[in-house]
This record gives sequence, C-alpha cells and structure tokens, in this order.
Amino acid sequence: METDNLSTDLSVTAEISLYFDLYVPENIEKPAPLLIAVHGYGAHKRYMMREARAVADERFVIASIQAPHPHYRRRTTDIE
Repeated sequence: METDNLSTDLSVTAEISLYFDLYVPENIEKPAPLLIAVHGYGAHKRYMMREARAVADERFVIASIQAPHPHYRRRTTDIE
C-alpha cells in the first residue's frame, strides 16, 4: 500500500447542536447507568428511544441522540 500521500490522525474543531431525548425513571437509584442509544442511517432518535426502553430495565437512564445528518428535518414539535 502506498503511504507517501497519507496523512493520519488529523482533526478539525467544529461546533454543532445535537438533539437528544432523555428518559429518567421515576424512582431511580443514584448513581445510575447511562445507556446512549444511537441509530443507523435514515432512522430517528424516537425509534431508538423506543428500542432502548424495550431492552433496558428501570435502572437505566437513556439518552437517544439524533445524528446530525443533512436529511434530518426538524418537526415543529422538535423546536422549543
């Protein structure tokens, strides 16, 4: 493999807004484990929250993150 023109470990600094849903059970014991749910291409944070709540028990706090993808359209209910 040719590596003469290969640059590695590069970085860029960027500021973005990430939207997420957070579920905290009512009678949670502290400290509590955190489950971070991420979705695949074309999915949405709502779907991942549903799936995460189906597999995690009531000890978990769940954060479901919406990927910053250009095809994501915010609904009026997503805007505060």
